[in-house]
Amino acid sequence: MKDPLVRVLPRYRLCKAPEIKTVHGLSLGAARLAYYSSHGPIENINTNASSIDMALIMLHGANRNADDYFCSALTAIGLQTRFSNVLLVAPRFFSEIDTRPDNSFLYWKEDDGQGPWRYGANALSPAKISSYTALDVLVDAIWEHFPSLKKMTIAGHSSGGQMIQRWTLLTSSWITGRMHSVVANPSSYAYLTPFRFIRGDWILPNDDNDEENAFCPQYNQWEWGLEGGGNLTVPYKDHALNTNVSNDALITRFRNRRVLYLAGNLDRCNVSTTTVDSAGSSPLWCNSHGLETSCMDEMQGSNRLERSEHYITSLRRLGIWGEHIRRVVHDVGHDHSLMFQSAEGLEALFETKNETVAPLQVMVD
Repeated sequence: MKDPLVRVLPRYRLCKAPEIKTVHGLSLGAARLAYYSSHGPIENINTNASSIDMALIMLHGANRNADDYFCSALTAIGLQTRFSNVLLVAPRFFSEIDTRPDNSFLYWKEDDGQGPWRYGANALSPAKISSYTALDVLVDAIWEHFPSLKKMTIAGHSSGGQMIQRWTLLTSSWITGRMHSVVANPSSYAYLTPFRFIRGDWILPNDDNDEENAFCPQYNQWEWGLEGGGNLTVPYKDHALNTNVSNDALITRFRNRRVLYLAGNLDRCNVSTTTVDSAGSSPLWCNSHGLETSCMDEMQGSNRLERSEHYITSLRRLGIWGEHIRRVVHDVGHDHSLMFQSAEGLEALFETKNETVAPLQVMVD
């Protein structure tokens, strides 16, 4: 059965990454965060540490396949020439169902594959540490151990993109001018206001007389918005909001942080099951790759491409422009390798706007 949105795809560039055989652990007190590294354990790197001029942190998606993301990102590094020695780190946020190297590694609730680590929830064990705190410690450790570092990029795709967008909004571990985020193909975003684009207009859904929207009172609570309440317990978020006194202060800070948004123009499937017509074929079938479809998600759009369009428009309505840039990657759907190895992806990761990137070969299916 063929997915109608997968007709012409670039070929993958294969990667060779012996480093994925070793899972390292970043110390967070008695617990550790799992990660892969291109240069070994970041707390003990001696060889060529002074020559590392850029760091790339790559976040996995809902499948927690950090090794795959590491391999793909390593290939992307080889496609750019702006930085000569790039440190690549791919953390892994273990689920309770995953096999861990030992009991010191942090792990989170499974939650039907949705991954509460993406919205900043605390780990189940061996310590109640937020996934966002763990990322803060990772970022701070890299800056500390690599004083010659010029630039840091924190990127994520799908659920990883969700985590990066929300973490960038809340974190205090940020150096303006020396780091930026890349948010690729997330299922949803944390909106900065309660307005949503519904039936061709920006409205306050809970003030709308249409019963279609009245059943979703939590649409603007965390992880979809900044309102208080809701069913998600996220102390990191609560602390960030209290520290910034008001949402306005948080939004002002976010406005000045550089965030590049990537959207695949074929990432527009909203079907997760097959639809068979009278002839026995499935012309309407496509694979959404786990598109989230709660009422909170649906209020942001019917698919990832549409949700990306609506979210960036919501930023423009707030006057947020220069540091928040959206790029559409053509002929690519929900695929992290093809997204980050595209010309748009490389420009986003390494800001290689003036470089010439070799085009991917095209495979016709």
